[in-house]
Order: sequence, then C-alpha cells, then structure tokens
Amino acid sequence: MKSEIKCTVIGDAMIDIIFPIINKKNMSCIKMGGVITTNSRLKIGGLTNIANNLNKLGLSSSFIGKVGKDCFGNYFEAELVKYNSYSKISKTEKFNTGIVSAYILPNKERFFVVDRGANQNLLENDIDFDMCRHSKYLYISGYSFQDDHTTNTINHVLKDLSNSNVKIIFNPGAPNLAKTYKKVFKDLIKEHIDILFMNKEEANNLFGKDLENIKDHAQTLALNKIIITKGSEGSRIINEHQIIDIAPHLVENLIDTTGAGDAFASAFIYGMDKGWDDKISGNFAAKYASKIICNYGSS
Repeated sequence: MKSEIKCTVIGDAMIDIIFPIINKKNMSCIKMGGVITTNSRLKIGGLTNIANNLNKLGLSSSFIGKVGKDCFGNYFEAELVKYNSYSKISKTEKFNTGIVSAYILPNKERFFVVDRGANQNLLENDIDFDMCRHSKYLYISGYSFQDDHTTNTINHVLKDLSNSNVKIIFNPGAPNLAKTYKKVFKDLIKEHIDILFMNKEEANNLFGKDLENIKDHAQTLALNKIIITKGSEGSRIINEHQIIDIAPHLVENLIDTTGAGDAFASAFIYGMDKGWDDKISGNFAAKYASKIICNYGSS
C-alpha cells in the first residue's frame, strides 16, 4: 500500500556498466590509445541506490523514474522490483535507457561517462503525485536539473508539496553540477529543501571552502540539517543546535567508492526516521557506507 511508503525518490534511472581498471600500467593506454581487458559488471544505479538501500534497511521506499523501451529498460524494471514493489517506472520509445559507464581506477577512485537518455524527459504524467504526498520524505538530486523538461517536472512536484508535511531532501549530485547550477541550487535550497546532503567538493562549490561557517548557511537557508561527507576524513552534520563530526569507519579491503555517498545518506535517513540523534545516525551511516566500498558498484 502507498500509505506504507516512508520515502519517495524521484530522479535518474540508470544502468551502471562498471569497468575495473586494476593494473596501473593500463592507465597509459587511456592516454595513447589501446585495448584494456577487464571484467565488467552490470547493475541498476542512479537514484535507485537511495531507494534500494532504504528498503534493504527496512524503511519502505519507492522510486519514480523513466527508462527506454529497450533491453536495458527491461533489465532495469526486473532488477528494481526486487527491492521496490511500489515504484512507478515510465517507458518511452523516444529515448534510450540512461547509461553510466563507470571506470574504477587503480587508486579505487572512479570517473563516469553518462548518457542520461530517458532521464532528460521526465514529465508530469510520469509522477505519482499521490505517492509523493503520502510520503514522509521526498529525495531529489541535482542530476534532474540538467534538462528543462525534468527540471520543470521536479519544480511542479515541489510546488505541489509546498504546503505539506513532507520533508524534502536534496543532494547536488556532483561537484561540477554544484558549480554550474550554483544559483539554481541555492534558490532551490532556500525555497524548498529541509535536509541537504553533499560531499566536501560540492559544499565548496556551493558555499565556499570555509566550512567552519557552514552553520550560518544552514540558518540563512532555513535548513533543518546539512550533512557533508568527506571520504576518508569522515563526515560533518550541522543542525540547528550544533556541529557534529563523525569519524570514518575505515576498511582494509577498499575496492570501489561508487555509491558510498548514497549508502551514507540512506542509512542516515533510516536513523533519522527511527528518531535517533544525529551522532548515532551518523556513526551508523558511516559503518553502513563502509560495507558498500568493499564491493564493485553501489550495492
């Protein structure tokens, strides 16, 4: 039943094709041209990472997005139902399913090459507004603000929820998006957002490098919480009363950092919904995210 859904996630429906580049010598081929042989992995990704992690943790969540009428779209739907029984996936013949080619480098960092596909054409009739209105949380990302159609759709949802009790959660999505859409995001945050997740680079591009004064931004923008992830440096939580630093949960077998931020956000939302204080939620989120980075992909 829709009444059971605690968090609705709206945004990019992606297929992640993961290419681990394990040998450092292979890096020279990238610059000069050549062939690199590796074992690829295929997973669903995008903002499904948030909804899937929440459901795994036991917090009923749904995902709203759009894919193409192609083999990847069929695969996406088949995989999504394993975790998200109440999701609404629209399909289109005009666009292919969104694809992320994720290259995992020898130092365990990664870079993405993205074809957004159907995600650039999420329309109002693709949204289950009733599902959104009856959720406790709505999660959106900066990815959705790269295209006019999808931007207009998200803004319509936010306007529809403006007088509701739904808590709006936002993540800029990437440092370059935080820089390119700085004004758009700051206006969005000030008008609609209750809880802001971002990594350190995104925070720098939105608010400057003086993160010690970020509490002033939280008060100015009327945010309930700002959560900043800093990788191996841990994370920082800013609420109306205090700034809390969370130590990283270190691992010995780091494989791939893809999805760590989504895992952290999901686990923190879970703790928040359970009524835990921010320090307990932050520590739980750090531990949960540490499990994700011991595997390839976001789950």
